[in-house]
Formats: sequence, C-alpha cells, structure tokens
Amino acid sequence: MVLGGPGEIQNNRWDFTDSTVAFSGVAWKITLPGYGTILFETGKTVFDLTTGTIIHDTGHNQLNEQDFAALCEVLTP
Repeated sequence: MVLGGPGEIQNNRWDFTDSTVAFSGVAWKITLPGYGTILFETGKTVFDLTTGTIIHDTGHNQLNEQDFAALCEVLTP
C-alpha cells in the first residue's frame, strides 16, 4: 500500500498459520515544513495477532520506543 509520496511504502505480510503480521518499510511519518521529520516509524515490526504484542521490532521506531524528543522540541514555545 502507498501511504505517502514516491518511495514511501509499507509492505504487510499476514501469516495466519502462526497468527502474526509483519510490517516493513515506512509505516508513517510526520514532517513539518521548515523543520523536517519530527516523528516516524520505519523498519520491520512483527505483531502476534493472538496477544497483540510486538514480537520483533527493528529500525527507527519512535512511537514504540516512546522517543518524543523532537516532537516535544517542536511543541515547546
């Protein structure tokens, strides 16, 4: 599926035999003009569909890692 501009895609692989879904690529990003990207998820994440937990997570994952430093910097007056 294409979520953004050219080159911004996310591949999803659903495996119902072991109840997992794997997402890889740029899941999403928030960019502010004049500042740049302030929050984004990239890499590969594997979820257990039965429990809803993350089994594997690689890449730059600010939401999963709760890394909100750039977002807070932009929102601070």
